[in-house]
Amino acid sequence: MKYSVLILCAVSLIACGGGGQKQPKTSNVSQKQEISDAQFKAILQEIYYKLPETAMPDYLKTEQQRRETNAFNDEVETVNCASAYNFLEDGYEKWNMAAYLTADNSNVILIVQYGFGLDGFMMRTDQTFNYNIETGVFTDIERPMEPFTAEELIEDTHFENSMLFAKAKAHYLKQKHVIYLDFDREGFTVAANLLDYDDSDFYGEQNRVRTSRKWNGSRFVKGEKSYSNEGE
Repeated sequence: MKYSVLILCAVSLIACGGGGQKQPKTSNVSQKQEISDAQFKAILQEIYYKLPETAMPDYLKTEQQRRETNAFNDEVETVNCASAYNFLEDGYEKWNMAAYLTADNSNVILIVQYGFGLDGFMMRTDQTFNYNIETGVFTDIERPMEPFTAEELIEDTHFENSMLFAKAKAHYLKQKHVIYLDFDREGFTVAANLLDYDDSDFYGEQNRVRTSRKWNGSRFVKGEKSYSNEGE
């Protein structure tokens, strides 16, 4: 049986200074201490062990379980990500975390997801947290991002006919689910989830649009589109 990735889908901070005859104020941003990749990875490891149990699957509930699972790697491109698998007889479980530093280097926005895979991936939980580096406090928040639109996710030229395009668009507008395809330090990429929108294109393979959201230090803003080769 085939699974499809599902789901849906996040914060702000800035300062400025003054002038005149008085000593000019120094902006909070200019005073921020730069954080290297190695320092950021250390922060993420701290976060990993401190995350509340409610954000973790059964195989990562305790500190010992988390220490026994290698959730990090040494690739610079994925310095902001961690993932942990649990392989089963009929598939696998995957926990994933992507982290984004705010502009003043005082908070980390966390996207934490968990799901099950076999031939594809089915999301089961999708959460967003703010982690304050100084206090070590987690806050459950709404994902700060520009919402997705049908126009940026679905294009008529990628379907065999106008009827399929119309059905795909109506399906998305009803469900408003997206598939998270990948994360990196710049943001993430998604596609519209069109599972079962039409029997002739059951898994939505004809939808080739890939849309991104980029982290600007405050929120996830609209990024560029790309296209898969599937269906060509």
